[in-house]
Amino acid sequence: MTNLKDFFEIDTNDVPVKKPINRNAFTLADVQYKLKWIKAMQKLGEVTIDEIGNLCLTLPGKTRTDKSVICLSHTDSVDNGGQFDGPLGVYAAYKTTEDIVKSGRQNAINYKMIICACEESTRFEGRACLGSKFLRGDNLDFDAIISREGTSLRECIAYFKAELLKAIEKERFKTY
Repeated sequence: MTNLKDFFEIDTNDVPVKKPINRNAFTLADVQYKLKWIKAMQKLGEVTIDEIGNLCLTLPGKTRTDKSVICLSHTDSVDNGGQFDGPLGVYAAYKTTEDIVKSGRQNAINYKMIICACEESTRFEGRACLGSKFLRGDNLDFDAIISREGTSLRECIAYFKAELLKAIEKERFKTY
């Protein structure tokens, strides 16, 4: 069973540590934090990653696999952001998933826990919610969206996925 201390900085008195978080999308800090979530999610089911870098765990439905209930949030941050913005929503979705699995019951429809990639706009200056827009079906030009460092979204995603796969291989757990 996971708890808040597994994913957030909490001091010995159960008080949140107040320090800024810098976990811009598709950076090494983003990889390292998502790796913690992947490890936890894989205890509950298969984790997949899509073209833009969204992570998804699906609990299959019993009767209507064409329908899904989706709980999603993000783990990336703005510069000097708060540690609970986004990740607390991921934690809530994870705990719901954990409860469903522990119940031993299967929902009538699919249940999906999704960690959206690149929801905060800091790195791509005003281009927010890219992971959820991709899920919605928006046509994103991965080559025309440029980071403040001058790198295309496509290049940022490729770096992120390569680093994530290296970390996964190093940790020796499965990928899908």
